[in-house]
Amino acid sequence: MKYRDYPVGTLLDMDGTRLEVVRTPNNAPECKGCFFSDSYRRRHGMKRFNCCHHGMACTKFLRKDRHHVIFKKVDK
Repeated sequence: MKYRDYPVGTLLDMDGTRLEVVRTPNNAPECKGCFFSDSYRRRHGMKRFNCCHHGMACTKFLRKDRHHVIFKKVDK
């Protein structure tokens, strides 16, 4: 699967929800605060991270800028 590598600061609309691509603290690989966190996966019965399901690169190993990011929900 080819992953979409959205630049940090990009605003996205995901099913009516506005998300911002935000770097993780200390460039650590974590999902804390991410819209696609474990609680989201459990609520929607997903077996893998929803960001991966949608082809969105969040880990530095898939991104050109080599930064871990989360997709943070923001008010419209």
